[in-house]
Amino acid sequence: MSSRSARYALLSRMFSYPDADLLSELPRLARQAQWSGRLPSENQSLPDLEAAYTGLFINRLGGVASPPYGSAYLDEEGGLMGESCRDVEAAYRGCALVPGSGSEPADALATELEFMFFLTDKEEVLRQRGEDEAADELRGQQEAFWQKLLSPWLAPFCRRLLKEKPLCDFYQSAALRLLELQSDEDGRLGGTSEN
Repeated sequence: MSSRSARYALLSRMFSYPDADLLSELPRLARQAQWSGRLPSENQSLPDLEAAYTGLFINRLGGVASPPYGSAYLDEEGGLMGESCRDVEAAYRGCALVPGSGSEPADALATELEFMFFLTDKEEVLRQRGEDEAADELRGQQEAFWQKLLSPWLAPFCRRLLKEKPLCDFYQSAALRLLELQSDEDGRLGGTSEN
């Protein structure tokens, strides 16, 4: 796995609901992503991460600080499960992936990052095998998904998240890393970086 793919895997994991495995997985994922510096999970307990995740992304008095769903930013109504969510589902199906029947909408940030991990990792494998035509097709899918469905909402999402006074620095550190990824990928895939 390249550091590029590993960055998607790491950020997907960081924006998933925290569980006991998260804290043990992060050091390995951070090494693969070539993340230098202190991990934001150091000195964080699982209950702290769960409370922060819930308050930032699921439910809190006064409303959720930063909805982690593309349709909240991309659709005119700003609601969930809108047209852009259906476009995300179509992109998954276009790669022979069946959108999960879990509780999260298809345009959840963690799921979209995991999809980009899938595409980048698969492209790398195909290039190593010398299957450049198939790899180029995957690069095209990455570009289309990134430009239309992921990059346009990352900066607004991160700005909202970075304004919050966190219970822990974990999610603000993740937001900063996400903005770094966006800047790099906008240069590679084209995009709408407005950091």
